[in-house]
Amino acid sequence: LRGLEVFAQLVAHVRDEQYVLRACNVSGVPRFAHRGLLLDSARHFLPIPLLKQHIDAMSYTSLNVLHWHLVDGQSFSYDDSALGLARGGGAYSYPSHVYTRDDVAGLVNFARLRGVRVIPEFDTPGHVSPAWGRNLPQLLTQCYVRGRAAQRGPLAMHLNTTYKAIQALFAEVATVWPDSTLHIGGDEILPQWQWCFDSNDEVQAFMKAHNMTDVKALLRFYFKRLFGELEPHGKTLIAWQDAFELGAVPPTTIVDVWRDDSHNGRPWQKAVAAATAANHRVILSSPWYLNYVRYPVTWGQYYVVDPTNFGGSTQQQQLVLGGEASVWGEFVDAATSMTATWPFAAVVAERLYSNANVTDGKWAFDRLQTLQCRLIGRHIRVRPPNGPSWCATEWQD
Repeated sequence: LRGLEVFAQLVAHVRDEQYVLRACNVSGVPRFAHRGLLLDSARHFLPIPLLKQHIDAMSYTSLNVLHWHLVDGQSFSYDDSALGLARGGGAYSYPSHVYTRDDVAGLVNFARLRGVRVIPEFDTPGHVSPAWGRNLPQLLTQCYVRGRAAQRGPLAMHLNTTYKAIQALFAEVATVWPDSTLHIGGDEILPQWQWCFDSNDEVQAFMKAHNMTDVKALLRFYFKRLFGELEPHGKTLIAWQDAFELGAVPPTTIVDVWRDDSHNGRPWQKAVAAATAANHRVILSSPWYLNYVRYPVTWGQYYVVDPTNFGGSTQQQQLVLGGEASVWGEFVDAATSMTATWPFAAVVAERLYSNANVTDGKWAFDRLQTLQCRLIGRHIRVRPPNGPSWCATEWQD
C-alpha cells in the first residue's frame, strides 16, 4: 500500500496527456511505528464523509493512526447503548450529531483498507461535564459554592454506581472498536477541579474513610479501579501524561505526552524521559498542535522535532513509539478542519517516517509545495504552506 503511493508520487505531469515516471531506487522503513493524527469531533461535530477525507490524506502521507477524540464535556457524540448518553442530551443534537455503530464500523473498515488504525478516546474522569450529566447527573461530582449546589464536575469517583456505569460503557466500546488499543484520557483534573472536590462533603467523607490525604489519592483510587474494570477486555491502554504523573497507571500503559511546561522548567523532553525511565512506552503529541493558529505559518518548527531528543538511554529511546499531530476542535469545525490540518500534518508524518538525519527544512520546502498541489489534484482541501504560490490545477468546488 505504501509502495503504491510512493510509485504514484514518482509520476509527473509534463503537459497535456503526457506523464513521465522518474527512474530511481526507493528503499526504507518507517522510523516510528505510531504516526498519528488526532481529530476532535466533540467540540465541533465532524461528519463521516469529512473524516474519510482526512483518512485519505493520511494514507497519502504515511500517517497510520487516527486518534479519534469523539466525546468531551461539550458533547458525547457516540450513540452508546450502555448508558444512552448521546440520546439523553449528551450530543449537540440527536440524531444528527452522533456516530452510530454502523458509522463507526464503516469508518474503521474504510480506514483499514487504507492502512490506518482508528483508536477512540473516551476521556475520564475529567472532560465529562456537562455532557455526561444531562442524562445521568448522578455520574458527576456535585460542586458547591458557599454551600449551594453549583455546576457538576468530574466523574463521581466516590460512588460505586459510577464504576458500574463506566464498566458498562467501556465494555461496549471495547466491542465496537476492534483495535487492540484504547485511549482513556485522564488529563486536566487538577488543579482545575480541586475547588469542586473540596466543596463536596460526601467526597471529603469518602476520602477520610479511605485514608486519602488529597485528591491525588482519590484519582489514583479511580484509575486503579478503571484499569481493573478494563483488564478483561484485553486492550492496550493509552493515557495522557497526567495519569502517569499521578503514579496511577500500570507499566503496560502507553503514556501520551501532550504538555510542554517549558516556562516552569519542565519541557516535554523531561516528561518523555520520566515516562521512559519508568519503562513506559510513549507517544509524543506536545510539539505538534496544529490548531494553534500562527501567521505567517511556521511549519519549520514541526520539522525539527525529534521525539528521541530527550537525553535518555538507547533503551529509553526505543520505548518511544512515535507521535501525533493534533487538531483540537475548540476553534476548528467542519468548514475549517481540512485546511487547519493539511498539508501541515504531512510535516509531522515525515518527521516520524524518515531517518533521524533528514532535518533540512529548505529541502522539505519544495516537496511540501509539491504535496500541496498533489492533494489539491486529489480534491483534498489544503492551505498554502509556503506563502504565495500556484498549482497547475487549482482548487475548484
